[in-house]
Amino acid sequence: MTQLTVAIEEDVLDKAKTRAEHEGTSLNDLVRDYLTRYAATPERERTAITEILELARKFAGASGGTRPSREELHDRAALR
Repeated sequence: MTQLTVAIEEDVLDKAKTRAEHEGTSLNDLVRDYLTRYAATPERERTAITEILELARKFAGASGGTRPSREELHDRAALR
């Protein structure tokens, strides 16, 4: 594992340490978790988009071509 040096204003660092301690974690863990998520985001986004498009294709036209009326939509909303 590689170590990283970062320049941060002292007041920000103090507040972050206090918050991390309050949340039962460390700044090291927070930064590691953040960078891990940050580095993985493009792949996760591509995966999510692919899954959404697959679902859209799978369920395209599932309504049988009919659209509910405004009244039907209103009645459905009232049931929630």
